[in-house]
Amino acid sequence: MAPLERGRIFHHAAAAFVNGQPATEGVSMHLEEKLELMDKVLSDVAAEFEQELAIQVPLAWGSELQSLRTDLRGLVREMEREQEWTPIAAELSFGMAEATGGDLQSLVQPIDIDGLVLLRGAIDRVDKHARGPLRIVDYKTSPYLKADQPIVVHGGQVLQPLLYALAAHRIFNLQVKGGRLVYATTRGRYRSHSIELSPANEQALRTVIDRINTAILDGFLPAAPIEKACERCDYRRVCGPYEEERQRRKKDKLAPLQELRKMA
Repeated sequence: MAPLERGRIFHHAAAAFVNGQPATEGVSMHLEEKLELMDKVLSDVAAEFEQELAIQVPLAWGSELQSLRTDLRGLVREMEREQEWTPIAAELSFGMAEATGGDLQSLVQPIDIDGLVLLRGAIDRVDKHARGPLRIVDYKTSPYLKADQPIVVHGGQVLQPLLYALAAHRIFNLQVKGGRLVYATTRGRYRSHSIELSPANEQALRTVIDRINTAILDGFLPAAPIEKACERCDYRRVCGPYEEERQRRKKDKLAPLQELRKMA
């Protein structure tokens, strides 16, 4: 199973799990009931994808689903450990009129982030704390992102936690503590990065967006990969293997981008 397909199935099942739980306040399910629900929604989602993908190697497909089941059941157990947080939305989209299977609270129109950007996307999960604040959760099925210091925008590579936290604030008009990247697989060991929605972090986000907007207005959007990025890029056949070497000739023009990449 390709990583993209695996990720889609994971996200669809995780959302169906949240949306399949009782909506009545004060009514909760026991852990075993939640695990059974996750097994059921994964089977339902997998059946839909099996038709879409026209699976031709059932044995390999079954093995991949078992691996997914293990990861998703692990996610359920991780959620159970945080009793103070309750999921209130899953696959909450905005600006995606054609999206299906999302949360009923989704918005057709995009969200204006302080006049800097019109945001379209879908939040994997929104949690509410027992004391009232919200947080957004973004699932990652990729390897855990190691960092030498707390992540804010990670050189412009990690923007969803803060952008989606701002979006959730606009949608619910409630305090949002921030965003959380959850590496929700046994490979990722369910580790996470939490990013606070603070004035300093919002300013860092605005700096990144401003740099992007300036580059678009100037029409200067060169191929300038980070170190070793070409080795894992799906578009290597288009650019060739030498973009990292070529970008060294554009050193002066790339100074704003290099400064951005040094941000935490």
